[in-house]
Amino acid sequence: MATRRMPAEWEEHSGCIIIMPKRAGSWRLGAAPAEKAFAEVIRAISKSERVYVCTDNPDRAAQLFCGDNVTVLGGPDTDDAWARDIAPTFVIDGGKVVGINWEFNAWGGEYNGLYVHWEKDNAFAKAVCARLGLPVCDASPFVLEGGSVHSDGEGTVMVTEACLLSKGRNPELTK
Repeated sequence: MATRRMPAEWEEHSGCIIIMPKRAGSWRLGAAPAEKAFAEVIRAISKSERVYVCTDNPDRAAQLFCGDNVTVLGGPDTDDAWARDIAPTFVIDGGKVVGINWEFNAWGGEYNGLYVHWEKDNAFAKAVCARLGLPVCDASPFVLEGGSVHSDGEGTVMVTEACLLSKGRNPELTK
């Protein structure tokens, strides 16, 4: 029987996924200041691990971040830049990495979500797994943001009640 586990956040891992900012509703001045800040973060992270940069402008990204530890994926296209919440959550299944695709609805959907259209963000996890050649486990329609779940790598998972049980996410569930 294969052993499945969610690694702890501090465990060694193969890389970091970053989405370049662009959404006008989230980033001022055409996201130029944010792009500069993201570039600094990417350069810093790439000193110690691989960074996968998702952007709709791969030529521009290649100019900003060149280096052995940076992989510019191009898209997949997104509605916003919060990779921590929309990228796949990864588990180890029998020694192999598997991406988990949760339903994403902009932190609350039509009830109290942050923005109206989140279709591209919701499709992002599956698309990234496909680009990286990783299998994906589809956990939808369960709504979860990656930033609301934390594991110690030994079977204990902490979650944010406000995220998992809000009326805009999983209203049919109880504590």
